[in-house]
Amino acid sequence: MKKLITVSILLLCLCLISGCGAQAVLHDVAEQLHNANAAAETEGSAPVSPSDGEAPAVAEESPAFDGQTEVYAASAADAAGDIVTAPEMMTPEPDTPAESSQGELAGLSLSELVADADGASGQLPRILPDCSGAASINEDIEGTFRYLVDADYCTLYYDVSKNGTILSIVVAQLYDGDSSYFTPYLLDLSSGQRLSGLELLTRMGLGTADVTAEELRIMGSEFEYQYGGESRGENAALYQEQYDRTVSRDNAELNRVWLDDQGQLCFVAKIYSMAGAEFYEYPMGTGIYFS
Repeated sequence: MKKLITVSILLLCLCLISGCGAQAVLHDVAEQLHNANAAAETEGSAPVSPSDGEAPAVAEESPAFDGQTEVYAASAADAAGDIVTAPEMMTPEPDTPAESSQGELAGLSLSELVADADGASGQLPRILPDCSGAASINEDIEGTFRYLVDADYCTLYYDVSKNGTILSIVVAQLYDGDSSYFTPYLLDLSSGQRLSGLELLTRMGLGTADVTAEELRIMGSEFEYQYGGESRGENAALYQEQYDRTVSRDNAELNRVWLDDQGQLCFVAKIYSMAGAEFYEYPMGTGIYFS
């Protein structure tokens, strides 16, 4: 065995003298030691280990890494029984049913949003999607107008329009003598919540002062159109009184507003009259559009 070690040392020296590379020399030494250990095990001798002055064997270099860190990590973990998923590959959690349904309301057609509450009578509407705003509006409509369905002295009808995420429903009451009253309802399709008229104005970015001024101008013009011929003569005083009531700031309507099918802001105009009922209501457009 000592002779084998001596031979190994002599081989090392000869290789160094002959100009062999360090990598090849160490590789040969390692191979000699491996063979010696194998022979020793066969003969029952103790394995041979490098002496204190000898350098340990150097393993061959690993092949260049291709940069696929995530793939490599996943393979190593799979072998160990743990699955590692790269962040970019993780599947997001699905939306909750409530969030999904609310987000889908704006994409529904009018026929999918509103139906006649009594089949084909055309008197009362019912909002179909299940959301808090729809429930509130449906309950309000039923509680306010149900007793008038099929009444001989009143005709009910309604109109529906959708603009972006705003659903507008206007229920009209037409009584004998041509007196009409209009009640709008607004549903925000993006949230499923009911909106007030003032909230709609805020959504449109409109100030109440500007809307009030426009409504009063329109109602003043309508009053003059209907009763302008009575501005002089024996009815002049009544004319002025009713005109002043019509264009009073208190007569502006900021809650009973809605959007028509063109996206125009509409309101319930109250025109005080010269004869008949004290006033008459009309649905009128402001000329302001929501896009």
